[in-house]
Amino acid sequence: WVGPFRMADGLGRALARIQAMRSAIGQSPPPSSMAFDTALLDWLDLRGMLLTAEVVTRAAIERCESRGAHQRLDFPGLEEAWGINLVAQLTPAGVGLRKAAVGEPALEGEQ
Repeated sequence: WVGPFRMADGLGRALARIQAMRSAIGQSPPPSSMAFDTALLDWLDLRGMLLTAEVVTRAAIERCESRGAHQRLDFPGLEEAWGINLVAQLTPAGVGLRKAAVGEPALEGEQ
């Protein structure tokens, strides 16, 4: 669904599945009293992978064109208006995306 050739309906299904998995693993890691706990490491890895998958999926949904390795079968053409970057930011409300000119710093105050 979020492979090289994408469509809105598959991206929507993927996002719903990713959100369900994030909900299933919970907000807090499993309790641990060991110095090297592989279950805790797995939980942290999975949480990071699901966050990355959500960012990629949300950006693919947002970008309504085909450009480079991002190919939307429902938007096959290159659109000049999309000659921008999408910058992801984690907020208390979740993943947010904003449009930024190419070359613009990703973070405020970044030089």
